Amino acid sequence: MVGGSVILLAIVLAACGSPNVVPTSNASAAVAVASPSAGADSSPSAGPSALPSPTATATASPTATPSPTPSPTAVPALALSHCSGKAGTASSSRFNNTQKYFAGLLDATTSKTVTCVEASWVQPAITCAAGDTKSDVVIFVGIGGTDGKGTTGSHERPEETASEGFCDNGIPTYIAWTYSVQKTNGFKQAPFFVSAHDVMWGEVRASGHSFKMTIADLTTHQIVTVAATVKDAIREDAQWSVEAPEYGCPKKCVAGPLAKFAPIVFTGADAVINGTLQTVDRWPRQTTTMATGSLKRVTISGVAKGTFTATWHHK
Repeated sequence: MVGGSVILLAIVLAACGSPNVVPTSNASAAVAVASPSAGADSSPSAGPSALPSPTATATASPTATPSPTPSPTAVPALALSHCSGKAGTASSSRFNNTQKYFAGLLDATTSKTVTCVEASWVQPAITCAAGDTKSDVVIFVGIGGTDGKGTTGSHERPEETASEGFCDNGIPTYIAWTYSVQKTNGFKQAPFFVSAHDVMWGEVRASGHSFKMTIADLTTHQIVTVAATVKDAIREDAQWSVEAPEYGCPKKCVAGPLAKFAPIVFTGADAVINGTLQTVDRWPRQTTTMATGSLKRVTISGVAKGTFTATWHHK
């Protein structure tokens, strides 16, 4: 047995040092020529190991060049006609107010000649309970005033442009519209869809008793302008507001549920009064908190450089 082991060892050593092992130029070729080691029960071959035939290299078929995907046609940005006027001097005059249906800012001077008001905001997503058909929130900019004969609802002469979120049988729904006091059909719904998180822009312009109310969805690049004449309107103030629904008007107005919304940030809030253009924070202003008794529904904060925030607290 010892002699047989010596012979087997000699054969193994001869195979390891065989000149028939061909060096390979790459890793894949090395794998191709490697032979498995002989097992203890294998019968050793007396002759040199046969070299395998070289593996044919597959020729890659040319890959077809895909046709370029056409880029979507860019939608041009809307050409907005912003408020313009001469420079003014900031005022420190301000006071606070509480109202059941409104929260926001109101700018006014004794001149009562507001000719332009504008701002941008992001349409907030609202929360609707199952079956809810009453919760609502309106975000608007506008020129407010009266007919000079009283201050009750029948004497008010607002011209507004707005976006609105309301619950339709529990489903959040969003629209945009303009409004002016007319004998018939002063409410005009925009002919385009609005979605939560769309960037909105609104503006109201006045010249004498003629008004132009514009609402735009800057996300979808859609815009509409509505013209109206309100012969007895006195252009008393510029307004940026969040409004809750009212029911039972005009006999007995009752505040409806305010839809829950994320904070609304107004930006670019400008007004032209008596020919002077200034941001909302530079005019004599009234800050209004929406509240029912001691219960705050919406508060206003962060008023600076044409920006402020409306925050929901309670329905």
